[in-house]
Amino acid sequence: MSKQTVSVNIPFHGFYESVWSQEVDHIEQQEAEYFETDRQNEEGVPPELHLTGEQYGQILMDATDYRCAYQAIARSYVDAFDQTASAQIGFKLGCNFEEMVSPHYYNFETDRLFVRIRYAAVCKLFRMSRADGHRHLAKVIAERHTSYSGFHSYYSNDLERWLAKPLKEWDHNELCTLLCAAWSSCGGYSKEWHSEIVDMMLDGDGLTHEWGAAVDWDAVTQKVEEARAERVADLARDNPDFVEPTYRCQHTLDLFRDYAGRVAH
Repeated sequence: MSKQTVSVNIPFHGFYESVWSQEVDHIEQQEAEYFETDRQNEEGVPPELHLTGEQYGQILMDATDYRCAYQAIARSYVDAFDQTASAQIGFKLGCNFEEMVSPHYYNFETDRLFVRIRYAAVCKLFRMSRADGHRHLAKVIAERHTSYSGFHSYYSNDLERWLAKPLKEWDHNELCTLLCAAWSSCGGYSKEWHSEIVDMMLDGDGLTHEWGAAVDWDAVTQKVEEARAERVADLARDNPDFVEPTYRCQHTLDLFRDYAGRVAH
């Protein structure tokens, strides 16, 4: 079997005002709320030095590389897409993340995902389409490549012109159309395929790992310390008799006590 791979632009709704951006916002909000209501108490921070959830949320935003977070989410999306589409099509597509291309502005277009797929898999998709007389291919071509007011297609919507072109010369957009057509012939593309991918990706910890890996936690710690230092300075300025409180993490208490509860020497 040939190991040659080709580039395919897979279906993807993008990140702008999407379920993915909403989930990242939700994770940040939860992190900020937990910091405000629980973590500072758990760490033994005196109440007068507490930061608000809003302050911590801004620190998180400033320390997060969202491009990195979305790249990680895109890679997870490709894995979930491959599992979902492959299961419905009936054979392993073997999608491997190639790149994500994002527009400078989201006025007219959104993020696009490109994967590498073995050419042998593409040939299987074409044989699936041919087996049903290319009926679904003709339909998807018409849906995706017919010009209308506000949209100009750079591709013909004539099936015969597509079939006259050697499959090896089809580009990433044409191969996406073929993929959608073969998937549709199995009844998968017309179903709630996107919802299945969303459910798969948001199950368990959701996108917490992808988001967390894009946060500069050292910078977060530094900014929190700086914000508390500013809080101390403000309190001292307002009250000349103010004495900065000391605090220690409550989780270290057990390190200094024996099992009977006596202070260890």
